[in-house]
Amino acid sequence: MLALVAWGLDANAIRLAHGILPWVKLAVGALIAIPLYGAASYLAGRFGTKYYIALISFTVSGYIIAWMATHLSYDWYEALLKLFNAGFSMPIHYEYDITAQTRFVMTAAILIVLSAVFAFFYDGLVNQVYSSLTAMSAVTAIIVIGLFFGAGGFIVDHFNNSSFRTPIIKTDYYIGRARLIQSAVLPSDPKQIGWERTFLNLGINLDVPYRMFTSSLEPAWDTAHVMVLFREDWYDCIVVDGQPFVCEPVQD
Repeated sequence: MLALVAWGLDANAIRLAHGILPWVKLAVGALIAIPLYGAASYLAGRFGTKYYIALISFTVSGYIIAWMATHLSYDWYEALLKLFNAGFSMPIHYEYDITAQTRFVMTAAILIVLSAVFAFFYDGLVNQVYSSLTAMSAVTAIIVIGLFFGAGGFIVDHFNNSSFRTPIIKTDYYIGRARLIQSAVLPSDPKQIGWERTFLNLGINLDVPYRMFTSSLEPAWDTAHVMVLFREDWYDCIVVDGQPFVCEPVQD
């Protein structure tokens, strides 16, 4: 559940917005999170009467997930793009700076608190699942467990994925509208055209396959660079406060 909420929803949103390799974070995140929490659950179950075992197991897991999630969004991402996309050469500037460190601290702090609370209730919830006299009681315990992991996944996504995802979604929205204007589905009255003009001014046929990714972030200025690939040509688009301010072709 944690991996699904933390990276699955993000992957689907990026896929719908024509993002490059939308599932790569989910694959890596799930590969680490599932066995990690599986081991923590085993230890907590094996020593069910000793709360401190569950506490240590789940809080350490939460800390590791926070560390992994932050690095997965920053310095691991470029390597993953190159690994799964042969020939990828576009620059990515994700500095693991004070902003990234702050995201890690916030993620880790909340996950550790959630993990400590979950560890306290873990033995009782598991016993309720396996020893309950009614199906409703067992389902309730499963739902509560799912909510704990879902909440953890939401925290991971909020602090580590959303700021990279939003510029892609906004850019895709305006590209879609620009394509409709170019094909005369929407009116081309200059008074009704807003940020779609950024793409119309490129002077290219927008009705072609395209893909994109966020290449850099400047949180202090609410600015991002989104690299957009129209068929075989790359364009560097500066997105300010969710609006595509300008796009320029990338020289080889």
